[in-house]
Amino acid sequence: MDIEIRNFIEADIAGANRLEREAWPEDVQASSEKLIDRYHTFAAGFFGAFSSNRLVGMASSQIIIHPDESRLVSWAELTADGWISKTHKASGNCLHFVSICVEPGIRHLGVATRLNEARLQAAYELGLKYALTDTRLPGLRGYLEANPDVGPEQYIEDVIAGAASEPVVEMYLKFGFQAVGLIPNCMSADAESSNYGLAMLKVLRP
Repeated sequence: MDIEIRNFIEADIAGANRLEREAWPEDVQASSEKLIDRYHTFAAGFFGAFSSNRLVGMASSQIIIHPDESRLVSWAELTADGWISKTHKASGNCLHFVSICVEPGIRHLGVATRLNEARLQAAYELGLKYALTDTRLPGLRGYLEANPDVGPEQYIEDVIAGAASEPVVEMYLKFGFQAVGLIPNCMSADAESSNYGLAMLKVLRP
């Protein structure tokens, strides 16, 4: 399918509200107010994927300060629970991937990959040193239920080894991100991920 990737404009917000509801479980959906906040705070890091002028995917970002030796910080803390106007720092050194979603019917067709390519290109153009994401782990709850004697650390080892499938983590690994560590209570609510997230970091320049 033909996909156009471009920065958001304000008229795209209505489509963003629809897409958010279609793509996410109710407990992790961003409100319209949060989407508007992300757009107005850092439009240069907010990208949409369009097919025949219909929004089918989107990805938002912010800039943060990420020291070389950083403690693992939850998504909720890094984004003020999604209100990036409180956490975005234009003078920072790291592009933080705030959110990404794709219309369910066209997942696994490369839309998320192209959105991430756009975000990384923006980070390079801004001269940033790092890119950071706190990815969800929607397969974790089912894995733990099926394997009650193991913990989430084993799940990540299995994903990295290819013994368990977590497509978003696998996508970031292909982009050169490294798994940094598990974050308990990463989001304020995310039952599918048993409230865990995985911090993943890519060094963009020395």
